[in-house]
Formats: sequence, C-alpha cells, structure tokens
Amino acid sequence: MLLINEEEQIKRLVDILSYKKIICQKKLNEIEKRKKIVTMLSKYPSNPIRCICDLGDVELENILKEFLDVEYDFEDIKIKKYWLNEGINNYALKSSNQYIQSAKLFFELLDKIQIYLDMTNDIESEKENILSELNLVVSLRDLLINNEPVTNFEDYYPILKVSKTVSEEYIYSFLVALAHNNTNGNYINKNIDIDKEIKNELTTLIEKLINAKREDLKKNNFRQKKIDSLKNIVNIIENNYDKLLEIYPDKIQNVMTDLWNEKDIKYYIDKLAVPYALIKGKNRGLNIDATEEDLSIISKFIQVLNNKYEELNIEKRVEYSTDKDEDVITLNNILTKLKLSSKSLFNVEEFIFIIDILKNDNRNFEYILSVINMLNILNLKKNIKSVDTNEIEKLNIEDDVEKGKKNNDKIKKVELLFTKHGLNFAAFEESLIDKLVSSTSLKKIQQMIEYIDSSKELSFLKDYTLPLGNNSISKEIQQIKCSQFCSILVYSTKEILDNLIKISKEDKLDLYDIFSIPKVFSNRNNDQLNGTYENFVVNEKFIKEKYPEILHEIINRSPFILGTDSSLFRKNIELTEAYKMSIVKDSKGLFPSPIALTSKNFEYYMDRYIEAQEYEYIECYRYQLETNTQATLRIKYLELKNIDINKKEYLDVNSYFNPDIEKYLKGISLENVALAINEPLIKWLDGINEEKDLNKKEIRYIIKGIHISRLKVLKYFSTLLINKYVDKYEGLLYSLVHDSYLTDKEFEELKNIVYDREED
Repeated sequence: MLLINEEEQIKRLVDILSYKKIICQKKLNEIEKRKKIVTMLSKYPSNPIRCICDLGDVELENILKEFLDVEYDFEDIKIKKYWLNEGINNYALKSSNQYIQSAKLFFELLDKIQIYLDMTNDIESEKENILSELNLVVSLRDLLINNEPVTNFEDYYPILKVSKTVSEEYIYSFLVALAHNNTNGNYINKNIDIDKEIKNELTTLIEKLINAKREDLKKNNFRQKKIDSLKNIVNIIENNYDKLLEIYPDKIQNVMTDLWNEKDIKYYIDKLAVPYALIKGKNRGLNIDATEEDLSIISKFIQVLNNKYEELNIEKRVEYSTDKDEDVITLNNILTKLKLSSKSLFNVEEFIFIIDILKNDNRNFEYILSVINMLNILNLKKNIKSVDTNEIEKLNIEDDVEKGKKNNDKIKKVELLFTKHGLNFAAFEESLIDKLVSSTSLKKIQQMIEYIDSSKELSFLKDYTLPLGNNSISKEIQQIKCSQFCSILVYSTKEILDNLIKISKEDKLDLYDIFSIPKVFSNRNNDQLNGTYENFVVNEKFIKEKYPEILHEIINRSPFILGTDSSLFRKNIELTEAYKMSIVKDSKGLFPSPIALTSKNFEYYMDRYIEAQEYEYIECYRYQLETNTQATLRIKYLELKNIDINKKEYLDVNSYFNPDIEKYLKGISLENVALAINEPLIKWLDGINEEKDLNKKEIRYIIKGIHISRLKVLKYFSTLLINKYVDKYEGLLYSLVHDSYLTDKEFEELKNIVYDREED
C-alpha cells in the first residue's frame, strides 16, 4: 500500500477534478456548438447554402474559424458571400467566375460541417451523463477547496474510476487522505447513517483474524516447547549414555509425540530397548558391557533428535516473526474502535491496514470503497473536540505493557547489533532509538544493517555515526546523519539501496550526494516531506532523459533539489519554458540556479518580476524565486515606481470590480491559456503590445510603458471565460491589473484603454 501524504493526495485529487471539469465543460460546449449548427441548417433543410447566406457577418466569421483550417481575409469572405447570395437570387450570375469561386469556398465549408455533424452524431445523447458527472466533479472539488468534510464517498464513486492513469491504489489513497482530513476540523454529525452490515462484517473478519493469529502464537509456543524438550534430551544423553535410564521410555515417547508418527516412535523405542537393558544391567552389578554396535544405536538416535531440532528451528525462522505480535496489537486496537470506542479515531495507518486485510481476503474494489466510507462516517460521528487520547490505552493496558517490555528488549538487541557491526550506538539519541524500535521489526533492522555492512559501496553510511566534534554545530550534523541512518533502516529496502547504487554507477553520481538529500528515506505520511526516494527516482530519470547535460550540475551543486515533489518539479520545469527561460543555460551562457525548480510560487513571482521590469534580472538570478523574493521585489518596485509593497503603498483595485468576480476564478490554471489566445479581445491586446522582442511578446505586454505579465492575463481571462463571466471587458481589465502593483495613474490608463475598445 502506498504511503499517504494527506495534503499531497488532496492537492492531486483537486488537480484531477479540475481537469475533469474542463473536459466536461468542453464536451458541453461541443454539444451547444453542434446544436447551433443544426439549428442554423434546419432553416432551409433542402438548401444549406441559403442557410449560410442568411448568417450575419460575426456568425459567419466564427463558423469559418471553427471549420476552415485555412488562412483567409474576412473582407474577401464578405465579398464572396455577396456573390454567393447574388448568384442564388440571379440565375444569370451562376456562370460568373466570382460566383463559382465563392460557391467553392462555401461548399467546402458545408462538407466540413457535415463531417463534424457525422462525427458528433451521438454526443447529444451523452448530455445528461456529462451534466451529472460535471455536478459531481464541481461538488467534490468545492468541498476539498473549502476544506469541508466529505460525508459520503459513495456519492462520488462514479467520478473516481480506475483508469490507465488512476489505479485502485491511488483511489484508496485519495479516500483515506480525505477521511483523515475530515477529522482535522471540529466537524461533528451524529446523525449520519452507518452501514451496520459492513461494520458487522468487518468486525467479524477482524475477530477471526485475531483468533487465527493467536492460534498461530499458541502453535509456535507449543512448537518452541517441543524444540526445547528435544534439545534437553540430547543434552542429557549426549555426553553420558547412562542418563538413558532416566528418560526411557516415557520421556522419550512424550517428546517424540506429534513430531513423528506412532510407527516411527515405536521403532525408535524398540531399537533403544537393548542398549537400555545393557546399561541398566551393568549399573546393577552384572558383568556385561555394551558393544560398539549397541552404543551406535544411541549415537544414531541422538543424531535423529538433532536433525529434527534443526528442522524445527528452520521452520520457526521461516514461519514466525515478531510482526505477528504487533499485528495482534493493531487488530485489537481496530476492534476496540469498532466495538467500544466512541471517541478514538481511525488513523491513516489503520485505514491502510484494513485495506490490506480486505485485499488479502479477496474482497472486490467496490466493497473496499464501502468499508473506507463506513470508517470515514464512524470518524465523523465522533466528538473531535473531546477525544480521550487515553481511551485505547485504558482498554488495552495489558497489550501496552507487553509492548513496552518488548520495546526494551528490542533496544538491547539493537545495541548489540550496532556494536557487532561497528556502529557507534552512543551517537543515537534515546528518542531516535525509541522511534526506530517502534517503527519496524528487529528482523528488518538486522537485515538492513547486515546488508550495509556487507556492501563496499555503502560502507560510508557507517561513518554517519562517528563523532564530528564537540561544538554544537558538529553535534547537530551528527544527529541529522544518525536520523538519516535510522530512516534507512526503517523505510528503505535492499532493493532501494541496490537501485541507488545502480543509478550512481550508471550516471557517475556520488552516492554520498544522493544520500545527503534530506529525509529521502522517510515516511511521507508522518513527516510531511517534500523529498522522498520515489521523487528522487522520478526526477533523476526525467532530467537524465530530457536535460542530461545538467544532471551533474544539479547533483554537485544542489542534490536536495532532486528530492522535490516530482509533480511540483515537473510543473516548474514546464513553467520555466513557458516563461521563455532555458533550463540548460541563462542569457549569460551560465547554468541557472536550479533552486527555482523547488518554488511553490514560481508563476506568481515570475509575473511580479516581469511587471517590475526585471525579467532579465530574474532570468539570471532565478534562486530569488525561492529565497529573498519579497525583499528583492520591494527594492525593485521602490527603484521603479517609488512603491513599497510591504507597506501597501500601491493602489488597491479590488473595490473597483464586481465582488462576485472571484467566484468565477475556480479551476484557475496556466493550462487554460489556449482558450483565450483566439479571443478577439486578446488578439486586439496583442496588437497594441509595445514589446518589440518577438520572444518576449509571448510573455509580457508593454502598454503605455506599463509592463504586464501576458501569461497572467491569459490565465485569468481564460478562466473567467470557462466559467462564463458575462462582462468580458471588466474581465479583461481585471486580468490586466490583478495582483499588479500599480499607481492611480497607471490603473486609469489601462481602464481607459480597455473601455475605449468597448466603445469601438
């Protein structure tokens, strides 16, 4: 099961829903477009050319844009439309060259319209399904954005389908993240109905599992007693055959029962009868000696017992681990929460544990989703304000005492392991060791340490525990390294370490640099990290494939960057290129700082630097996007306009606009810009752009000397269009000035330019 970072999973789900929303809206737009075309052609069903002649100029221009993939002069189209109309009304003109050329163009248009209608013939029947999906998408997305609880996941199952890009595991992780996020607030609703049948089935299944695991423990305890008894008998007679008198036949028979069949037991008992009688007779004073053959019978019997002892030991190592004890504790906690607890909530790990149980029980996808929903509702019904954190401890106090004893025993064994393999146990803080032994099994710790100790490539990890000095900084660095070492033991595997060694060799990267990435081996759910092993592998592969020449630059200068959340990392690379900057080198021919690729506010600050007329500056000093951005921008704006952005010495334009406008900015994304590029208002704005550099024309407007980020305008304006904001001119002005640091004069100039266009 995937580790679940609640914040990351919810963000990813919002992104998926945003995309689904755009797709649904596009489909609905397509239906409206088709309906409009069908209505237009239905006016004169037997004469479609006549229908086109009746169109107004604007309508005709829009249809031509959508269906004719050719460059044309619309003034010329108007003339052709005139000749077409004249030819229809005047038979004598039909032979003229003007009419023939005009008719050719419009018949080509009709052909393309007909092809489109044929291709979209079934789309109208899908409208209800599309509207239903759109309503679900918007409803769930709004709940997530507003951080409101999702009370019933089953309502949203139709839009959370398994696909090529979304696996069962991801859907489980989405719902578990939501269920956990629901309980972060103070939401209480005692009236939500629980699926009692599902709850009872889960309770019964867990009870059966607990009983089965307890039976396993009993069997192992019984097996251990047999193992001990076997060794005890061997020890009794191995060095002194006379001791056979003390154990023959009852004790031997008792030990052999359940391990050999009755026929074999009788065989060994009978074989031992002769040497037993000889030894007994000699001890009573009879003048007899056991022959070599008699003694070999005892020797062979001891060998039989030793063989069985080794066999049982091997079986025990294979079949039994301390994890089974921990599973029983976890199952008991879950059972308590299901049956008794009214306050203790199911945590993420328990959700995942339950999902794994159900998968092992061959439960289907829909059933598992129903269980997740039931657990979510149980959590929502509990009073979050007054959770009694001691409730589970009180109900399971015996289990806790046992667990404490086991942890102390594990710590002693861990210390012996560390010492045996040359690790400085004293370097590890007590809290770190406590966390280590409570997070994984002793068996796992032993396997990982033995593997590290046996690997030449990983030998440097043992140096993590060596003292670096007595000053506070040295001690702090040592603790970071010790924490990293413990994370490797808990969260890593041999396969992960092998893969990192492989990557290091293939790409000639220093393993020490890779392992220096903060918490790259960690539990994302508990530590809420930006960097993980998975992110490193994805980011390293992406850079190697697309920009191989800079891989070593990144790993040598800032290796931690490759541990950035992979979706954020990829998005920032795409944004870098969208803003016409190179990943490989800046305008001075130097490798740009890769720190910008970790920025969570990349496009926001890029827009600000463009509007501060400092595109060239930020292009060369990209690290400012993640480090001293606010301070640097304050200086830039003071120099440019004598504006101090920290003191709000700039015009607040929000009061000018309709207060409802922000409601139409749902789903805002740079991905939407394609929808605005062909809008007449944007084409007009592009036409009055004073920017001369063709490359920079795509990313900034210069209007009356005012610098505005073009990508910002496209992003906001396209989102307003998608959400059907009625006043396009107000929407355009809003997109121009939103989040810009402007003076009164600059705002008035931009407003006048936009509304002068409206009067035209």
